[in-house]
Amino acid sequence: MTYLKDIKVCIDCFHFSKPDKCTHPVSSHINPVNGDRKYFYAITMRSSDMCGTEAKLFELSEVKQAENDIRRKEFEEACRDAPF
Repeated sequence: MTYLKDIKVCIDCFHFSKPDKCTHPVSSHINPVNGDRKYFYAITMRSSDMCGTEAKLFELSEVKQAENDIRRKEFEEACRDAPF
């Protein structure tokens, strides 16, 4: 069985929210009793054909994008300063 901790890409997704929910518009449904919007668990979305193992609905979160930009700049500076 696959657990959410094994699917790292969901944690970096813009649509991932606590507690382990996927807030993508495709994953929402309306509660017929009170009209509240409900979301599926991220593991349900990844196990279904909606997002799937290919992570079709994945969008990188702004925080992770900023972290990646910082790492890329640090790497480029390290390569520039390398003695080879």
